Amino acid sequence: VLSLLYFCNSFGAAVGALVAGFVLLGMFGLPGTVLTASVLNVSVALLVWAADQRSGTASRDPYAGGRGVAPSDSLPAPGGGGMEKGDLWRLLLWVSFGTALASFIYEIAWIRMLSLVLGTATHSFEIMLSAFILGLALGAFWMRARADRIADPVRSLGWIQWVMGASALATLPLYVASFGWTAELLSALNRTPSGYSLFNLARYGVALMVMLPSTFCAGMTLPLITRTLLSSGEGERAIGWVYGINTLGSIVGVILASLILLPLVGLQPLLVLGGGLDMALGVLLLGAVAYRAAGPERPRARGWAVASALGAAGVALLALLGVRMDRALLTSGVYRTGHLPGEGTEILFYKDGRTATVSADRKPPGVLTLSTNGKPDATLTEAWLLTPEEARSLGPVPLSLDEPTQILTSLITLAHNPQARSAVVVGQGSGLSSHMLLGSPNLDTVITVEIEPEMLEGSRVFLPATHRVFDDSRSRFVLDDAKSFLAQGGPPLDLILSEPSNPWVSGVSSLFSVEFYQRVRGRLAPGGVFGQWIHLYEIDDGLILSVLAAIHRVFPSYHVFLVHASDMLIVAGRDPLLPAPDWRVVAFPGVAEDLVRTFPFPPELMETTRFLTRDALAPLLDAWPHPNSDFFPILDLGAERTRFLREPALGFLESAAGPFDLADAFLPPGQGEGEASVTPVPQIPMGRALALRNRFRLARQGREGGRAGDAPDRGLPLEVPWRPGLPSALGAAPGPAATDAELRQALYRFQRAEALVAMEAPPADWAGWLREVVEGAGWTAATGWRILDPPLLSRGLERARAWGAPEGVEASLVLLPALENRDWPGVVEATEALVGSLEAGEPWLPGSFLMETGVAARLLLGRAAEAGEFFRRTGPHSGLPREDLRVRLLMAHLDRAISVR
Repeated sequence: VLSLLYFCNSFGAAVGALVAGFVLLGMFGLPGTVLTASVLNVSVALLVWAADQRSGTASRDPYAGGRGVAPSDSLPAPGGGGMEKGDLWRLLLWVSFGTALASFIYEIAWIRMLSLVLGTATHSFEIMLSAFILGLALGAFWMRARADRIADPVRSLGWIQWVMGASALATLPLYVASFGWTAELLSALNRTPSGYSLFNLARYGVALMVMLPSTFCAGMTLPLITRTLLSSGEGERAIGWVYGINTLGSIVGVILASLILLPLVGLQPLLVLGGGLDMALGVLLLGAVAYRAAGPERPRARGWAVASALGAAGVALLALLGVRMDRALLTSGVYRTGHLPGEGTEILFYKDGRTATVSADRKPPGVLTLSTNGKPDATLTEAWLLTPEEARSLGPVPLSLDEPTQILTSLITLAHNPQARSAVVVGQGSGLSSHMLLGSPNLDTVITVEIEPEMLEGSRVFLPATHRVFDDSRSRFVLDDAKSFLAQGGPPLDLILSEPSNPWVSGVSSLFSVEFYQRVRGRLAPGGVFGQWIHLYEIDDGLILSVLAAIHRVFPSYHVFLVHASDMLIVAGRDPLLPAPDWRVVAFPGVAEDLVRTFPFPPELMETTRFLTRDALAPLLDAWPHPNSDFFPILDLGAERTRFLREPALGFLESAAGPFDLADAFLPPGQGEGEASVTPVPQIPMGRALALRNRFRLARQGREGGRAGDAPDRGLPLEVPWRPGLPSALGAAPGPAATDAELRQALYRFQRAEALVAMEAPPADWAGWLREVVEGAGWTAATGWRILDPPLLSRGLERARAWGAPEGVEASLVLLPALENRDWPGVVEATEALVGSLEAGEPWLPGSFLMETGVAARLLLGRAAEAGEFFRRTGPHSGLPREDLRVRLLMAHLDRAISVR
């Protein structure tokens, strides 16, 4: 009966872990999930009460007046090998404590080990927890029909303990092999919702393969211990004592394993220690049986006890020394990439910390990466390890990998409060962000808050690139959770920058929540600013909007910036008006010294990082139903799924890189074109487009007097030569060479368009002629290029009119310059002329482009009704689903404008 109860209870827990994580949290949030559990408990209480009343046993106590001891003939003899009752009691309670301690050493070790192969998302932990408890349930279920028939339960318990420890260590080779299984699984699965479901099932299977042998044995132990003590005459108090001591052992095991042993010895020795403890308990029990044995049984019992001790030592040594856990394999992040480590990976740092396994490696050709649980958190090329003098002698190179993100997040945030005296950075990473902030002569204190101590040690591989964060007297570290740190109070802060890990890592999504932002705002000084990094890869628009909605709910002002093609920075202020950025921060002495490695950051290039404003997003986010919060963890629940599906935030990405940006229409005009012809951050579309436009202009000027087909680099040094000693990894960055290819293509298209405009006779194919002309002028539907040569469009319009071109051709050639000049009446007129061809299924320009530009122009002119009608006519032909960010924004602005009107 005890076995069956233990099985039912554990099986319910295994199911509950999955139902709560995969179903209830998504449907009802944390409050609804807790309420569901409460309703279940109360329902159980009412059912038991009703059953009790119906059976009429409420007033009967079968052991009234006694100490609760079951009748002596209700169970077989204890079979304790002649052991005294008190000795048996103490021995089995110690075993109950020890086996729980060992089991939770296993659990901590397994969870941390399996997180390297199955992932570190919350759903991964739910799967591991459920698999662990299911093993306990199955072991108890198997024991239910056997516990009362075992002749010598103490000896049997000893062998179960021994097998449990040996099984835990025997699964180490399976664990190492699981990396290959995961790689093959991910290569075989389609990145679809059904594929994600299969992935979760497979992860459950892998977790069971590793955990089940030992947890099955663990599930057998408590029913057997309680049965033995009950049959020895201890009575029902044995049940409470056994389970109480066992729970105490679990608590001690968790604390000992996670906070002391794991950082001290590492994962593999920790698991060996747990297995050794279980086998030692088995040896102890077998030894106790041998000690009390009598007659001819005694030598045999002693022999088995000695053999078990020697076997335990051999198994532990074999597991510790015979199983090689390759660090490059462990830190490969196979659960995300689906690939095992390649040749040439050099591990520079590896440590199993309290919260994560931290590693740093060097991959060819010369890329340094710092990872937590196999997930890269920061990368730098070896060019950043050069001294400023060495970098200056080699010449500038574009930023690559995630260098732009690390640099621009700090500089853009600092630009909004250049006089900041105090700053806090959430997350160490490589340390480059804190290092760049310390380049400001105005900052007195920069506190870097990091939850994992080993991240601080691992990030030292980037020295001397990040030397200020380690050796500047203004820098200090705080080892704490960021929410806890901000909740502790203290002096107001001028600047807070949050760069945690990706939100699909368990626990990290709480640093993108309403509650976290409320704590941030509460710590900001008047005029203080807050910077929040978030990625646009492996995440969808809805999850990004849930984060923006959380910021929108807390902060009265914010702007959104692109710091990489796939990374955003939200700069928010506690005041109603966000301070204007002072881009001169790039000239601070310490900052300028670091930036000698790359090209200049003039103000016009910095302005191209601006992407969205609060005003542009307000109509959509004011009524957003569920911002990400601790109580409704939308980001935590959905981020791993989008990571598996490899879903990018397409609406944001296409708005940033497309031919028309709706949000940009609501921004004030920028600082002008400037003269920047090379961008240090070619990953940002608008900055790259601006540099391309200026290079195009310079190339055109340098080609004066030449033939139309001359090479475009004759008057402009387009290539930045790779000098000796420069790491070859930088050659793979989207730098000048890539920009040169775009420039040559642009010049080639321009020359073709010039020839088409100069034709004597009208073209036979007006659609092809229009496409060639507008692309030659620099506009394409697939890129964010600005118009490179407006006069070409003017000449094309003149020729089109002279030839009597179709109305759609003329309207298209009018629309593009009107957009460039923000001539909204001209845009309205042109789009009205083009809508008929779109409805007829013969569009001159893409339907999505026509819809966005036409609706936006009418809204900006205050013509809400016309905008709504135009949206109704063009929406079905845009090819965009209603869930697309651009459609959502248009609809929100339309609803706002119509309601105000």
